[in-house]
Amino acid sequence: MGEPADPGYRPDSSKTAMHEWYGLKGRASVVKAIEGYASSDDAYDVFRATFVARAAAGAGLLSADESRAFCKGIIAQAQRHFADWDALSRGYLEGHLAYRESQGDDAATLAT
Repeated sequence: MGEPADPGYRPDSSKTAMHEWYGLKGRASVVKAIEGYASSDDAYDVFRATFVARAAAGAGLLSADESRAFCKGIIAQAQRHFADWDALSRGYLEGHLAYRESQGDDAATLAT
């Protein structure tokens, strides 16, 4: 059986994501980041809110119950904001590609 993809179940990766990728060191900064991303109408930010909530649980910065509660709220908000899951998915992809381009990925890399 493969390794779970949910960052809530991957403590080492979750700690790296929280500390190195997002610069989040404690519960207060995690909650502030989740609330900030979740309040956006940008689909990539919606993804980030759920990712941070799940990775924070994996890193021990939130309990599993707190993480799930944040995710349920984020999902409910996404359902009100986006016409359907396809719209959310398209928005995520556009946001992710824009982010990767801002990090220096060239057009050929982004096309794959």
